[in-house]
Amino acid sequence: MVSSCVPELQNSAGREVLIMCRSLYGTKHQLPPQCIRHISALILDQPGFLLPALKLMAESRDVELLTLTLDQIRAVTQVNEQNCDDELLSLLLDADLLQECWGTVLYPCLVAHLLLHYVEKGWDVEKTARRMREAGHVAEAGSLLLAYKGTPPGQVTFSMALAVAHRWL
Repeated sequence: MVSSCVPELQNSAGREVLIMCRSLYGTKHQLPPQCIRHISALILDQPGFLLPALKLMAESRDVELLTLTLDQIRAVTQVNEQNCDDELLSLLLDADLLQECWGTVLYPCLVAHLLLHYVEKGWDVEKTARRMREAGHVAEAGSLLLAYKGTPPGQVTFSMALAVAHRWL
């Protein structure tokens, strides 16, 4: 199905693979991480299948698959509909991967998504900022807190972000 897919149908074929794997969640036929890893490896080799593969790996919660997900994200050079959508951002935030995505092109999208949806998704922005600080990203943690608290962007400076991170966390 995947290898013989014509370019016009790649997006729908990727979604179909994702739907088939998800349909097994919660059943006795649920795929183990090694099967998810194998399926992900197969579809990662196909052009246009990056987004479904990232989603499949991110929602698995398997450490090796999350590491592979992060490796693939670090290789992305430009955010577009082929490699990023709201569902993927939510899956990455659900897996607490914001600090690991720092320095990638997805990081600004993740922060914006976190700040936009933290109430409905139940994400703890202060806990996330604390983890950012613990990972050595003090200024980013402070900037996240300033944005969360509603500080106007024009008033945010690097020094202010550092001070906020030290004071509030």
